[in-house]
Amino acid sequence: TVFSVVGIIILFVLLVIWIVSRTLFKPLSSLTDAVKMLESGESPYILHEATTEIGQLTKSFNEMSKKISHVQSELTKKVRELEHTNKDLQDAQSQLVQSAKMSSLGQVVAGVAHELNNPIGFIYSNMNHLREYSEKLIQLVEDIEKDPSQSKKLKKSADFDYISKDLPQLITSAEDGAKRVRDIVLNL
Repeated sequence: TVFSVVGIIILFVLLVIWIVSRTLFKPLSSLTDAVKMLESGESPYILHEATTEIGQLTKSFNEMSKKISHVQSELTKKVRELEHTNKDLQDAQSQLVQSAKMSSLGQVVAGVAHELNNPIGFIYSNMNHLREYSEKLIQLVEDIEKDPSQSKKLKKSADFDYISKDLPQLITSAEDGAKRVRDIVLNL
């Protein structure tokens, strides 16, 4: 009988331990597993709530899990917005860089145009004098052919001495301007 009573007591103690572990440790084990899942980034894990202190802890965990899920979705939304804003900023930066390049190119072109315009303007202004001189010289030659005896008088009236001194200078000046244009183009 002693063995029977001891056996029944042992069975009773094992049954009580099993019931206690089932009611006490299983919810704790489930809660621990849920915390690990939440920690690893998985979706919110909702536990069955009991009326005990562990049930209150489970309820708090469920609320925290929902809040974390909500915050994660908001954070994901904000990250997308920031990525979109970053892309817009990069596009704007690209446009600003392109605009700066175009502005610089415009300044370079204006500088080149100015550099080319000076010697070309000089050549152009000399061409008017060269045309006048050549017309006077042609007229002088024609007049001298008609009446060679009047050559000295015709030369004087056509400013032949001045033209003969100024004409080589005009040609040299026009050549210098053309060389300057050529050098500018070669440097470009």
